[in-house]
Amino acid sequence: MALKDFYSEERKDKFFFIKFRVKKYSKMIQINTEPIGEGWHRLVYKHPIHNDRAIKIVKQNGKSRQTRREIKIYKQLIKRNHKNWKHLPKYYGEIVTNKGTGIVVELVRDYDGKVSKKLDFYIKRDGFNAYKKEWEEFKSFFISEKILVGNDVSVRNILVKRIDKNKSVFVLIDSLGDHVLIPMFNNFESVVKKKVIRRLNRAEKDLLEF
Repeated sequence: MALKDFYSEERKDKFFFIKFRVKKYSKMIQINTEPIGEGWHRLVYKHPIHNDRAIKIVKQNGKSRQTRREIKIYKQLIKRNHKNWKHLPKYYGEIVTNKGTGIVVELVRDYDGKVSKKLDFYIKRDGFNAYKKEWEEFKSFFISEKILVGNDVSVRNILVKRIDKNKSVFVLIDSLGDHVLIPMFNNFESVVKKKVIRRLNRAEKDLLEF
């Protein structure tokens, strides 16, 4: 029996982080600050050394499946020499900290150096129609690049990165990858494209009703 068939999802989580911990790192990173963001299963901290990076760490009782999916997508993008990170934070690999294991990604900031706010802040203030152009560009990016997103793309996992006083772009900070049990069909670009279109169209309906 294959290892992937033997482990349940919960045991996969534990197995993943056992493997994660035994990797060789030169130094454990010490985090002594409060999180700057929080999801269902992960906390986000500013990197204590690199001001332009953040560290995503699974909560004590959280699940690591989203982290696995995220790493998988990032490694696929790197393998195909992806260059356009306009709508995704750059990925810097895995790390061990005093808070637990995590992944290092770009800390998205506005032109003035402030950490970018989530889309829900701007929609509550201005309405979705004020950002229709940014949304269309965001959606077109994931469709044309065939980057899989989950079913839960929402105003809470999209940041609005302000390029200047009059221009902004959307950046997806969560919900990368697929939640399906049998991902073999994701090897076909046509399947991936259809999934991305369907999921982002569904997300757009939710945005209009927000």
